[in-house]
Formats: sequence, structure tokens, C-alpha cells
Amino acid sequence: MTRDIPTLLIRPQKQIIYISIKAENVSEIVDKIFEIINNFKIDVSEATVTTDFVLNEKRISFFADFSHATLSDVNIFVSMIRKIKGVKEVRTSDPLMTGVAIADIEFPVTTLGGLFRAIILPEPLFSGLIRGIIKNFGPTGLLFLYEAGKEMGIRESELLKKFSVSLDKSIEGFLKVLKSLGLLNPIGFEIKGDLITVRFRDCIECQSAAGLVGDNPSANLVRGLIDGFLENLTGKIYLSTEISCQYKGSDYCEIQSKPRV
Repeated sequence: MTRDIPTLLIRPQKQIIYISIKAENVSEIVDKIFEIINNFKIDVSEATVTTDFVLNEKRISFFADFSHATLSDVNIFVSMIRKIKGVKEVRTSDPLMTGVAIADIEFPVTTLGGLFRAIILPEPLFSGLIRGIIKNFGPTGLLFLYEAGKEMGIRESELLKKFSVSLDKSIEGFLKVLKSLGLLNPIGFEIKGDLITVRFRDCIECQSAAGLVGDNPSANLVRGLIDGFLENLTGKIYLSTEISCQYKGSDYCEIQSKPRV
């Protein structure tokens, strides 16, 4: 059985894309696919071939590096794969920026971007951590979560700063990192001058904290993550405000962050 897992892969200066192919459970089809890959000198990273015996299908999943391929147009490659008899579906990730690929993939990846070890916390464990800090330390615990998030945001921005991309692309990439970690599900963001507005749903921190914090913000760790990320990226000290929370009755969570006066 396959599982879709939001995953971020970072290979600086590489032209990478995620490709997933569903085909009939015939070994010759896999051979033909990899023959095309080899003929065009496409570098395949972390390739897997899984078999669904119930549906009698094969799933070929991989990150492909087209940086030195003799075929630079991904669409042509996809068109060739689709023409192979027995191929049922071809999916590719939307490119975010050079060196970065983000996709919902069918196999678990244990590293974040291939550069750092990912530590995966089951939801009950993470929820217990948040609730324990708030219950035992009260307002001090909320400050602790914010400052911890801020330090994490600063460290994460160091990674994305290496790509020298626009602020909107950096924020987009950062939110997808948070999604890949399972912290929240981004639904959009806005940039109006120095004011940054981020909206999201399914925030584990908010779900765990909303019933314990009263009128205080639910997303203290997330607020810190956003402020730390923006501070290190722009050189300005940002301070965020929680405008709404899904787990306090709103349709979604919204955080606004702007430079401290």
C-alpha cells in the first residue's frame, strides 16, 4: 500500500522535479521507462518501484535531476512515458525554484531536503508536549513556545536564504516546509509592504492549545517560526499577531506579522 507524504527535497543549483508513474504490473514497462531515463542522461534520485497486488499495478516514484540531461523539456519526457503501452498515469510536481522540489510522494523520506535529519513526532506526542508546557508553565510556557519557534524560524531561513529568491517565493517555500513537517496546512499568504499575512488550517499546535490559553494566542510556536524566519530573511525584527484561530470558531487560522516599531 502506498502513502502520500508531503516532502521537500533540496539540491542546490539542480533542476529537480518529482515524477510518479502508475502502470500495469509488468516488468517490461519498468524496463522501458528506465531505458528512456538512461538514454537522456536523466539523473534519478531516491527511485522506488512499489507493487499494488490488489490493483495489479506498479508505481514508479523518483526525484529526477534534469540539470545535465540531453532532454531539458520535462513535458516532452512525460509525453514519451505516457505513450508506453501499459502506463496509466504520470504525475509531476510543480517546480518551486531551482534546486527545490516539493511533492506529495508515495514513499517515506527520512531526511528534510537531503541536508538535515528529519525528526518525526507522532501527533499525540507533539500534542502532549504543547499541552504539558502550557499546563505546567502558563503564560511563561506560551513565551517559551514563541521564543523556541523564533529560533527554529531563524535556522530554517538560513537554508532558504542560500537560493537568493524573492520574498514571496521564500515564504511559499517556508510554508511548504511547515506542511511537510505536518505542523499545519497553508491556504494562502499576502504581502502588503512590510505586513505579512499567513492563513492556514489543521494546525496541531492550535488544536492542542486553544482550549487552554483563554484569550491568548493559540499558535505561539507558529508565530515564533514566522517571526524568526522573516527577521533573518529581511534583517528587520518582526512581531506577529494572531487574528483568528480555527479551533476557536473561525474558518481558518490567520497570523499577521509586521516589523516592530
